Amino acid sequence: MVPMDEIKLILIIDDVLENIQVLGNMLEKAGYEVLVANTGAEALKIARSYPPPDLILLDIVMPSMDGFEVCRILKADPELKSIPVIFVSAISMLEHKLQAFREGGVDYISKPFQGEEVVARVGTHLKLANLDNLKREVAQRSSVEQALLTTQNMLASLTDELSLTEERERRRIALALHDQVVQKLALGKLKLDQALKKGRIPADAAVTDLQKILDSSMHDLRDLSTDLSPPLLYELGLRSAIANFGERLAGEHGFKLIISGDEALSLRDDVRVTLFQMARELLINMVKHASASNATVLIATNEESACIEVLDDGVGFDLPSCREGFGLAYIRQRVAFLGGTMKVFTAPGMGASIIIEIPADDRIKGAVHESHHPAGR
Repeated sequence: MVPMDEIKLILIIDDVLENIQVLGNMLEKAGYEVLVANTGAEALKIARSYPPPDLILLDIVMPSMDGFEVCRILKADPELKSIPVIFVSAISMLEHKLQAFREGGVDYISKPFQGEEVVARVGTHLKLANLDNLKREVAQRSSVEQALLTTQNMLASLTDELSLTEERERRRIALALHDQVVQKLALGKLKLDQALKKGRIPADAAVTDLQKILDSSMHDLRDLSTDLSPPLLYELGLRSAIANFGERLAGEHGFKLIISGDEALSLRDDVRVTLFQMARELLINMVKHASASNATVLIATNEESACIEVLDDGVGFDLPSCREGFGLAYIRQRVAFLGGTMKVFTAPGMGASIIIEIPADDRIKGAVHESHHPAGR
């Protein structure tokens, strides 16, 4: 018997009432639900109703519209063409059997038929139809997943390009602040100092305050320029830029910072910028969340890859619950687009070590390979 949650609907098409009754009784006893039609036109109307039948038993010789024409119409309909059709006929000639398969039939049962044979063949072709449906669903899902992956890669590419464009604009603004605004303030301060030295203006409190304001403004603008885009990153390299940023951060927040390693080779701008941004993001997040007393940044490069590791002795964290909160999502996305790897070693109370490695050449950018580990390696 067919399980209640898997009852299938069978459409019997035959112009002989006796055949319909015999087939219908067999199938109902086997647990199937049965619909019947005496003509091809009636059968097509039933087939196009909802829900459509799961399988059709189709006689060949019928008035007005024979079984071959009915099958032909069914197979031409996108909504019905996947329904398996089993021909049932008293005609046993080979040519008729071959035509039945050419028209799209999946099987051919000769009359007089045996009940067990009919039920067995119906069950077999329903299972095969289920497999075909599963294959189509898998193919559709694969197509959707591929389209989604393509879209994700496009978004990753756009995100990476946007980040580099943002960095170029930040650098332009930083250079403009330093080379134009700060230099003009410095020139004004120089002229003010010379005027005071030559006695052209009195050295009163207002002038002293103005000197302090000029000094403070230049200092703030230099810091702002460095924060926007550190010139050391382009002039002296990755280590100098990380050291400059990290030491200022350590001074402000009271932790000890060690920078180790250096660039053995000159890195592409996108790799250098990305590694600096990642190191900066990791150090900032360490300050926000780790309560660390000591931090270390290790830098290593070779012909194939560039690597940074940021370690701290802070509180550590539980990856499944805290990974997004610790700012790793953005870093993970950038690492992914550049075809790199990111490994995280941490556990509550055990500090953290995050290792990021990015290809230093122009190898194809791909999906991120991220590993999560407890504190011990």
